[in-house]
Amino acid sequence: MKIRGKKLKKKSLFKLIFVSMLIPMGLFCIFCGIAAAFGASTVTLNGEFQTGWQGLVAALIMFPFFVVIFTCFMWISSALGLWMYSWFKEIEIEVVDARVIDHSGSDPDGAINSESLRSST
Repeated sequence: MKIRGKKLKKKSLFKLIFVSMLIPMGLFCIFCGIAAAFGASTVTLNGEFQTGWQGLVAALIMFPFFVVIFTCFMWISSALGLWMYSWFKEIEIEVVDARVIDHSGSDPDGAINSESLRSST
């Protein structure tokens, strides 16, 4: 099913980017922490390499900060880019196995009509 609209809510865009950054960044931080636990110089804190269990703990503590910082950077740049793109074309999103959660703009049988999508944005 394709959804076409003029704008995408900023909160929805933030959630999409946050969730998409969570797992890869988490795996990367865990990998760097495990490597530091075995003596690799992969984790730096205050200009000093952290190795051993301190490197693993430091990597796990830094993980949420990295996710939030990268998400905010990507969110701002994506929101700006999509906003400028909406000047020229509508945004089209293709979803698989979609369900309607909010029925405020739908027909009685659950189908979403294009007029309700336009009026809700």
